[in-house]
Amino acid sequence: LSLKLDQWAGNDWPVIFSIAVFGSLVSYGYSAPPLKFKQEGWQGTYALGASYIALPWWCGHAMFNAASISPQEIILT
Repeated sequence: LSLKLDQWAGNDWPVIFSIAVFGSLVSYGYSAPPLKFKQEGWQGTYALGASYIALPWWCGHAMFNAASISPQEIILT
């Protein structure tokens, strides 16, 4: 689905797909036995923040104009 959204949005490289893969890795690491971010304090907080705030924000930018995502936005969100 994310690759189709990238094609529909006209992105040069699969931005939405990359965000989806990153989100999947973060969500797996949140509860997975070797990492368990939820038990690590700050790492768990970042994982939740990325899931609820940063990833949807980046995906929205990528849907409408992937070139509009600046490094400052990535760092601040």
